[in-house]
Amino acid sequence: MRIFDVISMCFRNLFRRKVRTLLTVMGVIIGTCAIIVTISLGVGMDAAQTKMIEGMMDLTMIEIYNYGGMREDGTKAQKLDDSVLKDFAAQPHVVGVTPVFEVWNNQIQLSSGKYVYQNNLVGVYLDQLDKFGYKTKEGLLPTESDGKQALIFGEQAAYSFIDPKRPNKWVGPDPDENGKVQDPFVNPMKDKFTMRVVKADEENNGGGEKYFSYGGGGVMISGETGNNSSNSDDNSNKDKDTPTRKYEYKVKPTGVLLGNFKDYNTMGAIFMDIEFAKELNAQYNKLNKIRTNPNEDNGYQNVKVRVDDMNNVEAVDKYIKSLGFETYSFETYRQPMKQQTMVIQIILGSLGGISLLVAALGIANTMVMSIYERTREIGVMKVLGCNLGNIRSIFLMEAGAIGVMGGAAGVGISYLASFIMNQVLANGIMASMFGGGMGDGSTPVQISIIPLWLVLLGMAFATFVGLASGFYPANRAVKISALEAIKHE
Repeated sequence: MRIFDVISMCFRNLFRRKVRTLLTVMGVIIGTCAIIVTISLGVGMDAAQTKMIEGMMDLTMIEIYNYGGMREDGTKAQKLDDSVLKDFAAQPHVVGVTPVFEVWNNQIQLSSGKYVYQNNLVGVYLDQLDKFGYKTKEGLLPTESDGKQALIFGEQAAYSFIDPKRPNKWVGPDPDENGKVQDPFVNPMKDKFTMRVVKADEENNGGGEKYFSYGGGGVMISGETGNNSSNSDDNSNKDKDTPTRKYEYKVKPTGVLLGNFKDYNTMGAIFMDIEFAKELNAQYNKLNKIRTNPNEDNGYQNVKVRVDDMNNVEAVDKYIKSLGFETYSFETYRQPMKQQTMVIQIILGSLGGISLLVAALGIANTMVMSIYERTREIGVMKVLGCNLGNIRSIFLMEAGAIGVMGGAAGVGISYLASFIMNQVLANGIMASMFGGGMGDGSTPVQISIIPLWLVLLGMAFATFVGLASGFYPANRAVKISALEAIKHE
């Protein structure tokens, strides 16, 4: 028999008993729909958790902490210096690497006129900022032509400048009672800035005030009012014999970053060249007669690595840990969460699979009944010399067709059910809990997500169940005696 004849006979037999075929197909539809919808709930849960964490941190970022750990072979981790960072940068999927070297304002004083900066300065590889996705709100990111004394301000860093003589007067980035946002005391794109190394005895002369910045602009004051010579830039710089005079630099901001709450430094800190930061730190130690032991220097204490895709973070993270360094990344949370959601998906999918197994019994019953009704037809085909393989193919194809039709309809109904759940449940009940979205509040919540692989899985499972259910009836049809079949009424 030609394949076209086999297909034609298959569908002719299926539609001979339309009601029975329809009921059997409906069993497959319910089973397929149960599997897809239940697993889609697990997929939606995983996506919602990922979205929630994505709103709090960069999923492609790895932070490295240097605690002098041990390698996998038991040897001590090497010094976390520029050569090691070059090794990290050469690894597959790594797109950016930079150390994070913080210089506090009790070591370095950044001022503009009478206003003094009260937050931390961060030394980084300035040429890596664009690779970490940093963008500017004003101006441009620093380039090599800007020199090592270039700065780039965080979006709200200008609000961290205060007048030391009037510490209680400050402005913040939040609207006042009239709903107006006040301008900061300095303008990074217009004003001139000076940076100088601070002598330790100038930090807090006479029990005066200490200033701390929080929230990208607020100032918290502790201590009693007194003379703070470290913040009296005008007075200290008038005397050319001041020891810190030779440690004074003219610095120039190139722009203001677009703030990102996933990285607090883009909000309130000021970035500078890492080599310049280390130079200033060395000058501070020299000026204040602070001796450091080279043998105790383990290199950078904090390094950031950015990977091209969050799915590649695990491999890069594993490599870094093998060298003896502690890491922190999204994988810290992602792997336990994925394991939990995977268990949930397996449980939900198994419950849905039970429905499809019940449908398999319906398919087997339908095909066995079909054999009883068509016994004489089977005998005639055998007498006419029909190949036994063709007879088996007819019944297998009928069972497989029931699985395919049920699977296709089940996929369509699953999409409809998923849409209804997302519209009614997610945007109704859950939206009231999460403000209409998850993570950033702008993306609608989806508690049911049907990816392509789940559609293919549902179709494949339904087809397999159909074929498996038709295997026994097909073999039974082949084994029927031709003479007995012809005699059958």
